[in-house]
Amino acid sequence: MRCLSDYLEILDRQGRLARVAASLSCEGEAIELARRLAAKHRRAMLALSPDEYDTPLAMGLYGSDDLVRAALAGGWCDEDEMAQRLEAARSAAPAGGWFERVVGAVRTTGAKIADRVTDGDSNGSTEANPRKSPAVRQVKRPPCQQVVHLGDDIDLGRLPVPRIHPGGATRLLTAALIATADPETHQRRLDRADVYLIDRSHVAIDFAPHEPADRLRRQYRRRREPMPLAITVGGDPALLPLSVAPLDHSADLLDWLSRLRGRPIDIARGRSVDLDITADAEIVLEGRLEPDGPAQRISQRPLYTGLLGRPRRLPIVELSAVTQRVDAILPAMIRAAGSAHTASEEIVLRRTAWRLFREQVRQVVPELVDLDLSPQGDGRNWLVVSIEKEYAGQATRVIHALWGWAPSILARYIVVVDRRVDVTDPAAVVRAIAQNARPDRDMLRSRGPEDLHGAACGQGESMDATSPDFDHSLSRIGIDATTKHSHSVGRPLRTDRATRRKVDDRWEEYGID
Repeated sequence: MRCLSDYLEILDRQGRLARVAASLSCEGEAIELARRLAAKHRRAMLALSPDEYDTPLAMGLYGSDDLVRAALAGGWCDEDEMAQRLEAARSAAPAGGWFERVVGAVRTTGAKIADRVTDGDSNGSTEANPRKSPAVRQVKRPPCQQVVHLGDDIDLGRLPVPRIHPGGATRLLTAALIATADPETHQRRLDRADVYLIDRSHVAIDFAPHEPADRLRRQYRRRREPMPLAITVGGDPALLPLSVAPLDHSADLLDWLSRLRGRPIDIARGRSVDLDITADAEIVLEGRLEPDGPAQRISQRPLYTGLLGRPRRLPIVELSAVTQRVDAILPAMIRAAGSAHTASEEIVLRRTAWRLFREQVRQVVPELVDLDLSPQGDGRNWLVVSIEKEYAGQATRVIHALWGWAPSILARYIVVVDRRVDVTDPAAVVRAIAQNARPDRDMLRSRGPEDLHGAACGQGESMDATSPDFDHSLSRIGIDATTKHSHSVGRPLRTDRATRRKVDDRWEEYGID
């Protein structure tokens, strides 16, 4: 599987894709239909003629856990099989031929070999060229550049981008990845971010302050240089799950994808920016973010949780090129309104990705047994982990380790339970808290980084940054719900096996119908 069309074909063969030939409005009708198909029928939707646009609209592609696994695996598999594939990919050698693998091994040792390039500094220092990674392969005629629009020919109004919030003033790309590069090392980056369409040739990007993409934006600004960007939509469907998986911020998504697919990933040079872009993308928007460029206040920001976020001033990017496939399809993710979290697509995507990447979390928490990002916690705010407890205070160490790790830094509640507790069963988790957690001893409070992607302020809270009540820092609570007693105290009472077998054998003798 290489592109979105391949994934849609897989879904279609299994009866998990609803093709809608009737014209659908992108102002709300298409979103509501996709929500119902995902929540009630577990099917994705392909609108062939949304608002009579020439570009079809695909939604609900990650609306259930088995669809997320299919996107990662390129086929159908259960959770355990997918987790094993991901662990094999994590430990696999880089894709490519024998020469590329040897070069990759030499690079990891820091040796200076022939593919090093001079970085142009006066001291003549050198650095490894990230564009010659064995995980990728440069192509000259990528599918994503079959149609090219430049300058005055750019018109974002040609794309069927949904208006997620009925009262919202702007349309929103919910399945976009931002491609950029480190200004010093030239290491490529691929990160998730929401993209608001401002007019026919301008977009606003909602960077999360703690994410690498925003760190790079600040680096370019300090250097007084424009930041090149390529907003890619579509491509290999595994990229979106990888972008929200619990990976270190230094992780290269294309390297992960290459290991998962067992082959180099095709990339190409942008038409107007000096960046690597995924060759199999459906649509690519290219531009530059100026260090002192304009910004626009977005008052209604629909978050993936289904709630409206606080207003923010977002940086504006003027597009220099828009490229796409001849038969491009625009993917979008469902954002549920109110409490309909069963249909919030990115919540399902995040929860499934975290469960599949448990081995990656074990690199930070070796004693981890299982974990779950509860959908009732918006896919990030309520994290439950079970551990193999070996000593007193271990749960406290686990909580602080997770808060100090970038993927879980915004978890408002972290609950640690014993290994026997089913982390996916809310009743079992509540029971563990009620039985084992003492409020004066087992509740940890902490302040986290500013959470600008949280929900809007509640009633009575100030939105004035000069007000003493203005505080966007994240308040966090950790709960140690592990057993605190000796092995003979606090264990559940159970009938022994011999007695259960005796009752089974004598059941007919009891005369019970």
